[in-house]
Amino acid sequence: MPIAGLLRSDLWSASIQGYEWPKEAKDALNDCSHPKFDECLLLKLASGNSDQGHFVLTFLSKEYLPLGQLWTRCALESGIQRFAVAATDPETAAEMDKLGIPSVEVHLPQRLAGLVQHRNRLGFSGESLALIYSRLRLVKFLIENGIDVLSCDIDALIIGKPQPYLATESTISFQRVVYFPKALATVWGFTVCAGFVAYRATLEVTSLLSRVVEIQQEVSSDQLALNLALLEKDVHWNMTCGRFDSEQELIAAFKANADRSIYGRIPGTHITLEALPASIFWRHNFVPLNPQSNIILHPNSPKSAEGKLAVFREIMHHERMRWTTSAQR
Repeated sequence: MPIAGLLRSDLWSASIQGYEWPKEAKDALNDCSHPKFDECLLLKLASGNSDQGHFVLTFLSKEYLPLGQLWTRCALESGIQRFAVAATDPETAAEMDKLGIPSVEVHLPQRLAGLVQHRNRLGFSGESLALIYSRLRLVKFLIENGIDVLSCDIDALIIGKPQPYLATESTISFQRVVYFPKALATVWGFTVCAGFVAYRATLEVTSLLSRVVEIQQEVSSDQLALNLALLEKDVHWNMTCGRFDSEQELIAAFKANADRSIYGRIPGTHITLEALPASIFWRHNFVPLNPQSNIILHPNSPKSAEGKLAVFREIMHHERMRWTTSAQR
């Protein structure tokens, strides 16, 4: 079925180029594709007062420990009480325990993590790809056990209270982005960012995530897999823009609609989706950042912890300067 003049198969093919698993990775996935973790402990951490909203889950490795400490401090200051860090190595697990931060150690698929020579198109190493491959499986496990889950990247700082925005009837709510996968962004006007997605625990969501997991056997990005699953399910958005012929047009439309939510549905199901306002669930620096209303601070940044922290310091310095200037006026 054509979408903005393009066949769905063409959009799929254009999206996956450069993200297909190499043969050695496929062999590793077929051999041992499941992360190992203490299921009882994770369920214990996730249980509690559901009135507090979604249980928040983030992943952290030892390379990003300083960033993880910043993330947990921001989460606590914003009032997040039900959360856990999935620690992907013993050093991180020990540090979380020392700091009194709720965590569960996750043993990544080692053959996949050991692909040190492989990099996908975004430059992620085997260890990073093993983490990306694993995190949706923990989310799916929690949803199968009736727990609403908010999956959040460690570099997506929770600055304000997200729950009022997630307390709608939408089954899946997410931060929206413009750059990846580009083929889908050019026909939808945005795509789903896997770095901040809130799922409600329903059988239909479980079924959707099962399909995402299947697609992840073919491609090395959970964000790509999630968007492809929505494409495959013929998601309908309440804002249709037609095909964008240039990146400038796409960015202009994204910016023009940054303050509003965009809603979607999957035909034949009860799944409804909400692309949250990009001005407060913030990702791209071409969208103005208002620190007084910001909920999620998730800037595009380098892959190193030092690089990410430098970006956060620059943003915070810039905003402090802007507040000072405004006050003087």
